[in-house]
Amino acid sequence: TPQRHFGFEAAAWYWHFVDVVWLFLFVCIYYLGRSAIVAG
Repeated sequence: TPQRHFGFEAAAWYWHFVDVVWLFLFVCIYYLGRSAIVAG
């Protein structure tokens, strides 16, 4: 049904968004940690 399809699509978009957010956070924390180590 169209409603069921929309629910699945919304869930898929949500999890893609969550993945991108976690990837962004991981990269930011990684670079912040490296810059803190380099700074001393």
